[in-house]
Amino acid sequence: MTLFLFVAVGSYAFAMLRGLPEAEASPADAGLIRIAGWAGILLLVNDGLSDRNGLMSVLRRIVIVGSLTATLGLLQFFTHSSLVDWINIPGLTASSEFSNIDSRGGFVRAAGMAIHPLEYGVVLSTSLPIAITLALTDTTKRRLLRWVPVGVIGVAAILSVSRSALIAVAVAFLVLLPFWSRSIRRRALFASTSLLAAVYVLTPGMLGTLRGLFTAGTDDPSISSRTNGSATAFGIASNNLLVGRGFGTFLPEYVIVDNQYLGLLVELGILGLLAFVTLLVAGMTCAWRSRKLAKDDVMRQMSPAILASLAALAVTFAFFDGLSFPMAAGFMFLMLGISGALWRLAREGLL
Repeated sequence: MTLFLFVAVGSYAFAMLRGLPEAEASPADAGLIRIAGWAGILLLVNDGLSDRNGLMSVLRRIVIVGSLTATLGLLQFFTHSSLVDWINIPGLTASSEFSNIDSRGGFVRAAGMAIHPLEYGVVLSTSLPIAITLALTDTTKRRLLRWVPVGVIGVAAILSVSRSALIAVAVAFLVLLPFWSRSIRRRALFASTSLLAAVYVLTPGMLGTLRGLFTAGTDDPSISSRTNGSATAFGIASNNLLVGRGFGTFLPEYVIVDNQYLGLLVELGILGLLAFVTLLVAGMTCAWRSRKLAKDDVMRQMSPAILASLAALAVTFAFFDGLSFPMAAGFMFLMLGISGALWRLAREGLL
C-alpha cells in the first residue's frame, strides 16, 4: 500500500510540474484524496482488528449489509422503481444517479444504493463467498438465518444482468471448490441448479438474456466501446509510460475503456500498475498463507473465502473501471485490510 501511495504521489507531482489542463486539475486533487481514503480503510482494518472475534464480527456485518443491499435491489427489480428517491434528507438534494432505472434485455437492472448496476452486481458477487462460508461454519445460528443471506445475495447478483457479476461468481466458485469436501461440492451443485431453476421460473427469459451477454460479441455496444477505446488508451499511455499522467485525469469524456488495469497504466504508468497488481497479489497471498496457520476449521475455511473474494475483484477489474465506483473501490480495500489482519492474527497464533 505504501508503494502504491508513493507512486500515486509521484505521478501527481510530475503531472503538476508538467502542467495540467483546467479540466484535469481538480480531478487530480480528488484522485489523490480518494487514494488516501482507501489507504485509511485498509490500514484501519488491517491494524484495528485485534482478535478473532473482531474479525468474524466484521465479516458477519459484510454479509448483513450485502443482504440488505440485495433485498433493496430485488425490490427495485420487481417494482421497476429506484425506491431510493423516497429518501428525503433536509438540506440535501437527491442525485439523479440514484434515481434512474437502467434496463437490459427488457429487464430492470437494479443498483441498490450503488451508482451503477454493474458496481452493485460485482460487490454482491464478491461478498457471496463470505456469505457461503459463514453459512457453512457459523453453526451458532439457525440454518435458515444462515442460508437466507446466501440465497438473497445470489439471486440479486444474477438479476443485476451484469457480465462482470456473473464472472465474479464463477471465479469465486472456482477458487472455493478445491477447498470444499466432496459432500459440500454436491450440495453446492444442487443449490446452484435450484437457484437457476428458480430464476428461470420466476423471471422467464432471464437466462436467455444472461446467455446473450456472452454471445453477442461486438454487436453489444458495451463490448464494442471497450474494444474501440483500448487503442486510444494505449496511445495516451505511451506519452507518459513510467508514472502516467496523474490518477483521476483520464476523464470519461476522452474515452471509456472499462478496464481498471488499462486505466491505471494511463494514469499511473507502468510503476503504478505494477504497484496495484502487487497490492492485490499481496492480499491474496496473505489469505492463502493464513489457512496453513489457522488452528480451527472455521478460519481454515474463511481464509479461502477471503481469497475467493479478492480473486473475483481482481478479475472483474479487468472488465470495468472499479476504482471509479466508490462502493466497489471501498469494498476492495476493505477486503485487502481484512486479509492483512487475517495474516497478522494467524502469525500471532490468535486464529
